[in-house]
Amino acid sequence: MKTAGMVFLIVLLSLAVSDSWGDGFGGNVVASARSQASAGWFYCGTRAEAADGYGEEDIPLSLWSLAYVASYHQQGNAGWAGPSGFYSHDFRASLTQAASTSQTWRLFAWCDPLAPLDLEAFRVAFGPFAVPADYTLSVTLVAVPADVSGAPDPGTRFRWPWGTFLYVDLPVYRTDNGLDGYVFDLTATVVPEPSSLLALSAGLAGMAGVMRRRAGAG
Repeated sequence: MKTAGMVFLIVLLSLAVSDSWGDGFGGNVVASARSQASAGWFYCGTRAEAADGYGEEDIPLSLWSLAYVASYHQQGNAGWAGPSGFYSHDFRASLTQAASTSQTWRLFAWCDPLAPLDLEAFRVAFGPFAVPADYTLSVTLVAVPADVSGAPDPGTRFRWPWGTFLYVDLPVYRTDNGLDGYVFDLTATVVPEPSSLLALSAGLAGMAGVMRRRAGAG
């Protein structure tokens, strides 16, 4: 594939974790068609002041580029109070460290119908991520457009080493409805601290002992 014929969707969640991100992470997605002049942007992350539903930091997508990546929300679905449509900014509440919790961003990626005909491929690049040590991140390709061949199989899950990029090359798909494009799930999960795991193990061991005693008594 020719580099000049690629659309680069670059997920740059490489910003240092700071007070502005609460106890979570944040970054941006750059969707560009050959040049920054036609780039589209998507921002996501967790912030202490953000809510899981619609908030002032969630901004609808402006359709002006040749390539896009965005989240989608339906008004009234899952408590979403904002307008229905694609969003270029999608921030969530910070993940608690009290239990193993997660946040998932469903991302849609596509090219505008006016994208040059000689464009042959997307490149979706995730990372590198700067996130707390107790986070794990994963990306899953959920769906591929029905008339596309040569893409990874739906259900493919991608993981990558810290400090590196994850590159996923995809055939270009042009559409005026991003819901028909590629679908990814980006998931951030907080893993319980070792002390929490020890407490859980102790609790499970205690339950097992009670069950053995009851079985012996029976």
